[in-house]
Amino acid sequence: MKKLDAYQRGLLPFQRIPLEDYLVDENLQMIVERRLQLSIQVCIDIANYLIARLGLRHPDTQENVFAVMGAEGIISQDLARRMVGMVRFRFA
Repeated sequence: MKKLDAYQRGLLPFQRIPLEDYLVDENLQMIVERRLQLSIQVCIDIANYLIARLGLRHPDTQENVFAVMGAEGIISQDLARRMVGMVRFRFA
């Protein structure tokens, strides 16, 4: 959780950057993308830990860890769908 918090805090300053500036700065895009990827990986790790600890059904793919969490009522179905999209981004 500390890592996730640190990655999230590290993204905060980038919220103030105008979209036009962001789109033309490849280095800036790489920094934001990497922090997002790391954040998503931490979320996947947390979900996998909870699935194992609670003895839930094992997901067949990385993105399905959140489908399992949603199906079990640990997170909302809406959040589960959004997190599956984030995992797809992570591995794109």
